[in-house]
Amino acid sequence: MDIESYTFKTENSVAIINASVFDTVVYEISSPWLIAFTAPWCGHCKSLAPKLGAAARHLQGTVAVGKVDATAEQALMARFPVKGYPTIFFIQDTSVYVYSGVRSEEALIQFAQSGYKEASRLSQTESPLGYVGVVKGRVISLGFQVQRMYRHLTDPNHVGLPVVGAVAVLAIGGLLGTAALGFFLAWLFMPTNNYLN
Repeated sequence: MDIESYTFKTENSVAIINASVFDTVVYEISSPWLIAFTAPWCGHCKSLAPKLGAAARHLQGTVAVGKVDATAEQALMARFPVKGYPTIFFIQDTSVYVYSGVRSEEALIQFAQSGYKEASRLSQTESPLGYVGVVKGRVISLGFQVQRMYRHLTDPNHVGLPVVGAVAVLAIGGLLGTAALGFFLAWLFMPTNNYLN
């Protein structure tokens, strides 16, 4: 798959990235990525938006440019070492570089074309593409799913359980899920030797 064959939801020529787009497209497309983590209330992010859009139009066909609303995509953000907004990363193959330069159109373009080579590169344990980053994202995503389930169970317009009932349902579901996973892993790693011969 190449970048031209994928249709993105865009804003000012910049691809809108969520966890599902990141996990499928960033892995599948061989194009390098310049990705900014932003927040809707952040003044610096608002001033970056037109510069990021101009850089995206200039880099079109060579580097994909995207942005993540870090307030909505907290599980994806947790996979990256985001310490403030905006934080910009460059992804080339399996390497992730942190942008620390000025936030101008020219500087972003230069960084995406070759400047990333002198930038700080994330280690395998820090990288969102490494096992630690993927597991961290999955755990946080699971936490948000449990939170949504709790709201659904306690919402009077849906199930309407009292708090104690909702917690009991989630606890029992967690225990049953853990037991099922344990039995599956035991079956998966069961020795093939037949001791009854």
